[in-house]
Amino acid sequence: MKPRRFDLQNATAIPFAVAMIMGVTLCLFISVSESILLFAVLLLTLLALASFFTPGLRSYAVIVLLLFFVMLAWYRAESQLGREDRWLLSAQAAADDSVRLTGRVVISSFDFSNRGKVIVDQAFLEGKGFSIQLDDLRIRLFADSSLLAALRYGDIVHAIGRMRSSSERTARFTGALTGVLSKREASDVIVDPESLFIHQVGGYYLRRAIDGFRYWILHTFDESLSPDASALCRALVLGDRQDFGYRFQEQLRLTGLSHIFALSGLNTGLMISLLWVTLGVFFLPRNLRYLILLFAAVFYMELGREVPSLVRASLMCSTFLVGRLLQRRTLVINYLAIALGIELLWHPMDIVDPGFGLSYLSVLGMIAGYSAMKQTVAQLIDSQKSGMLKSSVEVFIGTITAQVGTLPLVGFLFHRLPLVGGIGNLLVVPGFALLLVLASLLLLFSAIAPWMVEFITPSIEGLGYCLGWIVDFFASLPLAGIQIPEMSFLLMLTLYLLIFLIPVFWMLQRRRYAVQTALLLACIITWTGRIDEAENSRLTFIDVGNGDACLIESEGSRYLVDAGPRYGEWSAAKIVLPYLADRGIVQLDGLILTHPDTDHIGGAAELIQRIAVDRIWTNGDTSSSRTFIEFEISARSKGKKPQILSAGDIVTLSPSAHLSVLSPDSLSLLRLSESNQRSLAMILSMNSNSAFLAADIDSTVELELLSWGEMLDVDVLHAGHHGSKKSTSVPFLRATSPELCILTAGRRNSYGHPAPEVIERLNSLGIPYLITGQESTLVFESSVEGWKRIKPKAQMLSELWKLPYG
Repeated sequence: MKPRRFDLQNATAIPFAVAMIMGVTLCLFISVSESILLFAVLLLTLLALASFFTPGLRSYAVIVLLLFFVMLAWYRAESQLGREDRWLLSAQAAADDSVRLTGRVVISSFDFSNRGKVIVDQAFLEGKGFSIQLDDLRIRLFADSSLLAALRYGDIVHAIGRMRSSSERTARFTGALTGVLSKREASDVIVDPESLFIHQVGGYYLRRAIDGFRYWILHTFDESLSPDASALCRALVLGDRQDFGYRFQEQLRLTGLSHIFALSGLNTGLMISLLWVTLGVFFLPRNLRYLILLFAAVFYMELGREVPSLVRASLMCSTFLVGRLLQRRTLVINYLAIALGIELLWHPMDIVDPGFGLSYLSVLGMIAGYSAMKQTVAQLIDSQKSGMLKSSVEVFIGTITAQVGTLPLVGFLFHRLPLVGGIGNLLVVPGFALLLVLASLLLLFSAIAPWMVEFITPSIEGLGYCLGWIVDFFASLPLAGIQIPEMSFLLMLTLYLLIFLIPVFWMLQRRRYAVQTALLLACIITWTGRIDEAENSRLTFIDVGNGDACLIESEGSRYLVDAGPRYGEWSAAKIVLPYLADRGIVQLDGLILTHPDTDHIGGAAELIQRIAVDRIWTNGDTSSSRTFIEFEISARSKGKKPQILSAGDIVTLSPSAHLSVLSPDSLSLLRLSESNQRSLAMILSMNSNSAFLAADIDSTVELELLSWGEMLDVDVLHAGHHGSKKSTSVPFLRATSPELCILTAGRRNSYGHPAPEVIERLNSLGIPYLITGQESTLVFESSVEGWKRIKPKAQMLSELWKLPYG
């Protein structure tokens, strides 16, 4: 039997896309030298050529090609991941020495609303005992916003500053880790303003033209529309969601409507369709229009800053247009596979970005759903006499199949499942599509007929208001979305297997099995949300720098003790909120503020505004600081009146967990002169385990607490005042006799916390300790064996991918 000849013209692109995915995935888990990978790529290139031109080896051509694409993707991913460079920069950042930086600006401060940050690439870093040239990785440079405002793409910066490894950010939550990798960021450099020198490079850059056009679009929307309407248009056209309120973003996530602003097929398709119609007015030849549309697709991809979903849509569109130019057609699945392969060759680290997986899986879901239900869908659409009803049916089915395709991944990443997305999309998608058309017309008329703008803006304002109301309505429905516990990777794969079996059974005319599989899938998803959460009884010390933010989880209840520090306009809420989202927490049962110092209530005001908080407790102390006043205003605006805790009170967190307040009592608030001394000192009892939360009490209060006797004996001690030398006295350590001491002190903090004296006391008594500034966020699970330290997801992924952490 002769081996089957490989016909390249009739080959499907799916195996090659799978090979690319395998190559990038292997890179994440297995570290191999770039030189070895390059040698393998060259060797497989020679073997591929030999297999094509040698008759006896042609049957093996496809295998060699697949191996070639695996190794090529592996090599590209290893190059962009830059493990060795990241480890070197992390070690140098830990040394805290000054570094000299030279680099080229690739993203200006305008993209960050002029907040004093730019992104540079081709950076050369030199410091004490080291120098490194970064070819694929980028540096975030921080300086005074007025100094960076004039920088454009291609300008060269020379600066001296302190380096901070990106691993400090990635340690906080998983989203930061995937963001750093997909954006190829290696470290931050905080620049001394006096050392910053800028060399503005003249000449023409296409990227500068794109940036200038982007800034013109943003400026036009801001000048012509109200802030809310401008925010909608900016997000629809450019994917810029910086001006979206937290509440609106939560509503979009809850209802599954976030995809509208993800810059994907909807945006690209409408933009290309509008341009096609416009070009048709000028009776241009068809092939010339295809060429213009091809350039427009690539231009729009760059305009949207190459977000993964937009790259996918633009590459699929470009592949389709190239096929038209070459008069070749292929299956839609091949367009998807080709786009995936090109994107992974170009930006292999996009694979860790949630938008990458969601974008491709949604399209794959639509393709598979339509393929499986082609006959049923055709009958359903043909039975509708109204064109609008037919379109509504198509939109509804497309939305359902896309959401089914992304459902397990959404549950795995965000711990929630939207239930009203299919219905919501019937109203919202056409509305936002019309808004996108109107926004495009606004830009067109602003350029050629400014007097027409005033006739379009009322329509945009009114439509934007109506769409916002619709989103708010769907988000307020009782079952708009359901929360689920953390989903394991194995469970996610199981759900995808069941989803894959549904269309297979349907196409094989085994519809009874398809229905049974769908019901099994629904049962798994439903009962996943009913799993006993006792195993999720956790105590987490969130790394917020030199401040406190302690999360307590027990049997579905979530309480936060303190909200971290605040520095100027920045607050710890920017760390706490993403961490809560990473844990799938969208509501707090309680917020306990131990005392009104800024390093403990700094993020409270923003936290209360952005997430539902059922109850608030304080120690009854007040402050005249701006931070405390804003906290009071924020609580009042939400109708929350803080309750006062004092010695002897017990806060029941769940049937198996409670907080016992030991200090202060009502007299202590009058007697003790310092705010720190009046902090709430509490003991957490969870199952059979205990932890002392000392807030900022000092040795004076610690000595008074000795009267509580054996009650002070705990398993874990959260040291007072971040390890200040005035706290954590020897008598108190002996009375509490902890098995572990936690010191919440920021890395390189100006106070010198934890004090050497405290470390000496702990060592002399043989008490092990952990410092958040060194270990990052610390998570402990309450078990029968005691407090068990578990690794945050970001740490587990960093270790699996052999990347620096913390």
